[in-house]
Amino acid sequence: MIRIIISDEFGQHGIDIKTAISNGYGSDISEQIEIIAGWSGYAAALYQARNNPDIIALIRSVSGVADYVADANSVYPRIQTFFPLGGNENIFAEVFVFQTNEPPVIITSGAGDEELRNNTSYGKGLEFWDQDLNTPTPAEDQSSFSNGYVLGKLLKIKDTLNCTWWEARYRARITADRTEPNRVTSSWDLRNGYGKINVDAAIAYTGLVPSDPYVESTLQDTIDQLTADNAQYVIDNAALQSTNDQLTIDNAALKSSNDQLTIDNAALTADNLRLNGFNYTDNVAGITLTKETKYGTSEALTLGKITIEENARIAVVLKHCLSANDLDKEPLELATEYFDDTFVKDFIYSKYCEAKEIALSNLIVQ
Repeated sequence: MIRIIISDEFGQHGIDIKTAISNGYGSDISEQIEIIAGWSGYAAALYQARNNPDIIALIRSVSGVADYVADANSVYPRIQTFFPLGGNENIFAEVFVFQTNEPPVIITSGAGDEELRNNTSYGKGLEFWDQDLNTPTPAEDQSSFSNGYVLGKLLKIKDTLNCTWWEARYRARITADRTEPNRVTSSWDLRNGYGKINVDAAIAYTGLVPSDPYVESTLQDTIDQLTADNAQYVIDNAALQSTNDQLTIDNAALKSSNDQLTIDNAALTADNLRLNGFNYTDNVAGITLTKETKYGTSEALTLGKITIEENARIAVVLKHCLSANDLDKEPLELATEYFDDTFVKDFIYSKYCEAKEIALSNLIVQ
């Protein structure tokens, strides 16, 4: 089962890191290690680690460790990430990668051998140093491979105790060998970090192990993010409330407009009812109506003299004719009938104005 991914696309370089991991572990665990080219992107090391629950360690031996901290945080604590503190310049020189002495969530390393101390990059954030494939020449110290040794040693502690990465890491810090000739401070030193990991001493440690500060840091980052999100929510909510208030105002205006339209529609309905009273058929010659007269049966009539009397009383002279074919002949009988209709009066007034080219605005409306 693969548990460790080496992010490496440099040929023998990745194979040597694989060897260093087994050397640090104390036995061959190469079947648990896979080399995958690249770091991010589809199918690269980080992607594979995130999507394989068996992966517990991710190692890459290049410079620029600070650029990888956010990615390492995103997979921690299931996956522990390992990087050298600096590049592979093989020069004992200070690098200014981090602002505080405390190492990041990534475990960083330097390299040294017969010098009995770290002989590569040092500075704030350095955690451990170790050998590099037993190369005895000082000029050839390679933190790329001490990085593998550190991973192998910490994994040995973790597997033996069946503990978390943090516990293995803390035990290694407390019990590391710190006999470097150039060490100035303890337990952490700018040039040598916490020292060289002593696996047996770390496993035998019986002291207390504090809570994982990197998990707490992650939780604090989450809290900070939630706080920021909440602040943005308050801003967004205020904007939404302002929008809602404006919508309420707009809705009130629309309701007022709708109420006015309802009133106007009612007025139009009333007008339509009035207009219905003015409906008529063109070219009317008479009306079919049967009536017994003293001169015989009348089957049709025409309207003769029409008089509008007071209070819109309409007087109509009816000319009862023998049939529809006799409307222009002498009627059988004349009769006067009355009916009340203000519409007729209004209609006649309007038609009079139109016929005489008088403006409708001249009508006297009471």
